[in-house]
Amino acid sequence: MAYNYMNNFSLVKKCIEKTRGMNLPGALGKLDKLDEEQLGLFLFGIERTMTLLYPLRFFPCYGNPLSRAQFNLLYCAANYDKESITAESAAYLLSTDIQKVLETAQELSQKRMVEKIKLKRGDDPKKAEIKIAPYTRKTVEDVVGLVFNIMNSAVKDFTDEELAEYIRLQNKFLKGFSDEEIFLIVNRAL
Repeated sequence: MAYNYMNNFSLVKKCIEKTRGMNLPGALGKLDKLDEEQLGLFLFGIERTMTLLYPLRFFPCYGNPLSRAQFNLLYCAANYDKESITAESAAYLLSTDIQKVLETAQELSQKRMVEKIKLKRGDDPKKAEIKIAPYTRKTVEDVVGLVFNIMNSAVKDFTDEELAEYIRLQNKFLKGFSDEEIFLIVNRAL
């Protein structure tokens, strides 16, 4: 008998068991129609992909672990075409507020990963310019390159057709997420 990956997702299992009594099978959606083995494999695949490609696990911390928000700001700044990024641009790209960006930048400055936060007295905080240190930019670039190489290695045995089909299905899966829809679902649930 094969290992049932559904055992790794006890919270999902509880959710299904709780709602199955109240709904007909399949009433929860397509995933509810999968048997335990298929659902476990589906969830395990998503979890493994997220874990494998989680950039923070490759980021050298030197005793200063980064939070996800800190890494995201570094990535956003390194990915920006200019030498520095404004708090307003970073907040927009990260879907957060300007104050959170400035707090995160200050934390990174204390870790010496942000070289400078330029804000003139009386300036609007959204105009603050955040410049990451050159070695931090290089490290972020190296980590992104490493993640890309891992992804490239994962698909090395795919034929051209299989890779095209995988990309098509992955995009179809991701298009199933509408930010608005997820926001409404989460707010209804909480």
